[in-house]
Amino acid sequence: MPAPRRQILPSLSLVVSMLALVVALGGASYAAVKINGADIKRSSIPGSALKARAVVGPKIGLDAVTGKNVKESSLGQVPSAAQADTAAGVADEGVDSAALAGITRRSNGESIAAGTTGSVIASCEPGEQVIGGGNDGSLSFRVIASRNEGTTGWRVFVFNGGGGAATLTTHVFCLAP
Repeated sequence: MPAPRRQILPSLSLVVSMLALVVALGGASYAAVKINGADIKRSSIPGSALKARAVVGPKIGLDAVTGKNVKESSLGQVPSAAQADTAAGVADEGVDSAALAGITRRSNGESIAAGTTGSVIASCEPGEQVIGGGNDGSLSFRVIASRNEGTTGWRVFVFNGGGGAATLTTHVFCLAP
């Protein structure tokens, strides 16, 4: 009769290492399933820890990207700048003062109360065309926007952060027909 076989049991170190492996894998799996973006505290992950292109488009906060963050060589030409490249109708020597005689600056000023936002528009005369604009005013003004108002004027929007009312003057540069 053959001798009975002896059963080989795993060593204690093998049992402990297998248990550690199961706990480690289970913990990572649990974290992967249970932790999401809402569980991560704001500003707790530095940008250097993110993969390239991990944060795109709608995930980027308003005004979070500034000129310092943009690689200029990656930007294309603004469509309206193509016309400026050719400067159609302008001689190689440039524009003389007679050609500029048709440009007039028109202005309008109004008072903006302290702690409020307001806007002032300066308008061209009928038949004139807006070619630019800007503003003068108190150092307490924070300009929110400065833009053309259709083809007839220029509007500047400000917030007056000063202690008193101040005058905002808007300028429009108009080209005569």
